[in-house]
Amino acid sequence: TVHAVFSGHIMHTGTHMFDLLLYFLGSPLWVRSRIEKFRPSDSGVSGYKYINDEYFDDPSATAQLRFPGEVDVFISGLEKHYFIFEMDIIGSRGRIRLGNFMKELWLSRQSPHYKDFRELVRAPFPETPGSKNAWLRAVEDIINQINGCPGVGSTGEEACRSMEMAFGIMLSSLKNGSRISFPLEERDIKIISK
Repeated sequence: TVHAVFSGHIMHTGTHMFDLLLYFLGSPLWVRSRIEKFRPSDSGVSGYKYINDEYFDDPSATAQLRFPGEVDVFISGLEKHYFIFEMDIIGSRGRIRLGNFMKELWLSRQSPHYKDFRELVRAPFPETPGSKNAWLRAVEDIINQINGCPGVGSTGEEACRSMEMAFGIMLSSLKNGSRISFPLEERDIKIISK
């Protein structure tokens, strides 16, 4: 399973998380979601509402997505009074926690406390020699894409799939949390990013 937590809204911040999920897990199969309901007292803060007859404001949301291999991803992308952007990947042999300014690896080891029992023990996170700052790599990826270098960075198709995940979350919530399959059949939702 994967637990993804971020401050903000599905289009503005969520699409960055969705891009990472696509990179790690491939394309999702379906989504179920609940978006934070708009209250008039929250005007300009959070929730969703019609901007006009065609557009929705960028909502905050919780969601469950199913990926190939029966991997479930649970998303908490709700408005918070602090910044958080973290992913907790929990596997059969360990755990990886990633986020801004955080990377942790936990591996299954024999328990020092109980006989015939295994626990997660923090291990050194593998480092790539000569690795660059993530922001510098992102700029290099953009330049490489502009120059037509294949296989480097995120493609336009991947960006569209991240956007489709955000639209799927909105669509599921508008349909009372119904399971929505990917690729989306409905193509007419418009959301203004915050």
